[in-house]
Amino acid sequence: MASTDRDALVALYNATEGGRWSTNRNWNTGAPLSQWHGVHVNDQGRVVALELAENNLQGIFIMFT
Repeated sequence: MASTDRDALVALYNATEGGRWSTNRNWNTGAPLSQWHGVHVNDQGRVVALELAENNLQGIFIMFT
């Protein structure tokens, strides 16, 4: 499941100009998701929250189903 979470986060990064974020530490890298700036995971490594306020995200948020 973590790869699904990773794919969704990479899609978010790409859709919101992640290269221009104020802080994008470890995003779109091979680092564990728990080390990506603003990503919170549970004990199983699944994403449970994002904390990216005031991080210069731009673009359109897309729906993931």
